[in-house]
Amino acid sequence: MRIRTQLLAFVTASACTGLLAAAIVFAAGARQDAASDAQARAQVTEHEVAGLLALTQEYARYTEPRAAEQWRLRHAAIARALADDRLDGSRSSALVELRDVTQALPPLFSRLEELPAANDEFTQRRKEALLDQLLTNTQAMSDYAYQWFQDAVAQRRTAEAEFRWIALAAPCVMLLLLLASGFVVLRRVLLPIQRLDQAAAAIRRGDMSFRLDNAAQDEFGDLSRQFDAMTAALIDSDAQRDRSEQQLRDITDNLPALVAYIDPGHQYRFANDKYREWLGHDPFSMVGRHVAEVLGEGVYAAMKGNLGKALAGERVQWARSVRREGVERHLLVEYIPDTGADGLVRGCYALSVDITQRRAAELEIARSEQRMADLTNAIPAMVGYFDMQETCLYANDAGLRSLGVDRARIPGIAMREALGETVYAQHEPAVRQVCRAAARASRARWPSPAARRISRPT
Repeated sequence: MRIRTQLLAFVTASACTGLLAAAIVFAAGARQDAASDAQARAQVTEHEVAGLLALTQEYARYTEPRAAEQWRLRHAAIARALADDRLDGSRSSALVELRDVTQALPPLFSRLEELPAANDEFTQRRKEALLDQLLTNTQAMSDYAYQWFQDAVAQRRTAEAEFRWIALAAPCVMLLLLLASGFVVLRRVLLPIQRLDQAAAAIRRGDMSFRLDNAAQDEFGDLSRQFDAMTAALIDSDAQRDRSEQQLRDITDNLPALVAYIDPGHQYRFANDKYREWLGHDPFSMVGRHVAEVLGEGVYAAMKGNLGKALAGERVQWARSVRREGVERHLLVEYIPDTGADGLVRGCYALSVDITQRRAAELEIARSEQRMADLTNAIPAMVGYFDMQETCLYANDAGLRSLGVDRARIPGIAMREALGETVYAQHEPAVRQVCRAAARASRARWPSPAARRISRPT
């Protein structure tokens, strides 16, 4: 059963039980009140019947109209009291008899009043018989009233006992329902929540093997199965991430360059194995440490400005020198910003390439060019170099002096402008011939794609 349905059933049952208990307690209280009221009425009626008996005896002795009037008034009061609808629920047989006897008294008393005042023997006997019957019935009323009082006392005591039992049973039933609800909440809610808390703590510790294995067909069962599925997905995701990281590390470790990732706090988040080989730093211990802590304050001060530009979104390239194996090495460093989809820079990639050999080659080329320039400048003849478009790319000092050309215009000045129209006209046929020969030689060495397809053997 679903927890929501079960709790709703308990709440509904508790509410219905509470209402039923309240109704039963109210009914028991009403019965107790009715019994107490009947007892009080029986006691009053017993007192009134005793008074009626005294008035009957007084009237029989003195035959006074005042006594007769009082007798009728008291009898009417007793009759009204016995005719109250609230007494209809009484289970006393004495009350029924009392009502019957009460209804039979007025005719007897009327017959007693109607007797003549004569003192003959017949009249006296009739009077004595009526009076005896009237007194007997009145005495019976007193007995029935007393019995009714006793029955009312018994009913009141029974009602009080019922009320006490009901008043005690109602809280007990509510307590049982509360305990049952608490047991359901403990077993179906609190224990699964505790189990989920243990699972969450295990996940926080990195224990991905923890499983809830809850097969219950309720809300927590569904949540537990989703939690286990999520944990399995996390394991797969972590394994895939580890594979990706390992592949990335395998690639970067085999690159002839330093590869690192630096976050906005200037802390390393990744470094390849070349840092160990080139600089002697453990790449794994570099992760989470500040650049200044790893490379030193001096290097950090030199690179801080460029690193700040990269973390601001600018791609930066700069060079620095390090000593490696006792030899000064030259590195070309490039910072590439890592920009997210929201346009914010999340960090930057740092690539450092060893350009020592290239720098040495560039220096050697520069020295060779300088030696060539010194050699041509020492020759007392004009020496120049022009491309296929007859643009001067180089000229020695003798040529510049002879033509009156400023070195600042080299390269860039055209042959026609440098030589002048007259001299250029003398050289133009030879220049054109040389350019055609150079073009033919170039085509022969590097044929076009169409020519290569035509010349391919079939």
